[in-house]
Amino acid sequence: MRQVLIGHRVIIYKFEDDLSGSVIAESIMAGGRSVLHSQANDPCVTREWIEPYRQGRVRVVRDIYDESMKKECHHPLLIEL
Repeated sequence: MRQVLIGHRVIIYKFEDDLSGSVIAESIMAGGRSVLHSQANDPCVTREWIEPYRQGRVRVVRDIYDESMKKECHHPLLIEL
C-alpha cells in the first residue's frame, strides 16, 4: 500500500473499546523509525469521531504538515509517529 500511495509510512491502527489503541501493522521507508505495536491515547478521538471509520471510512493524509492538517486536534500525535 505504501508503494501505491507513494508515502513514507502506512500504518494500521487498532482502537480498543476505551478508544486507546496501537499500531498493529506498518510499512515504512528504509531508515524510518518503526512504531509497530506503539500504544497511543489520542484525547481528540471520540466515539462520534470514530464512527465513520467503523463504517469503513479510510483516510489518507498526504502531508501532516499541511495547514489544514495542522488545525486538527490530533496533529501532535501524528508528528510523534
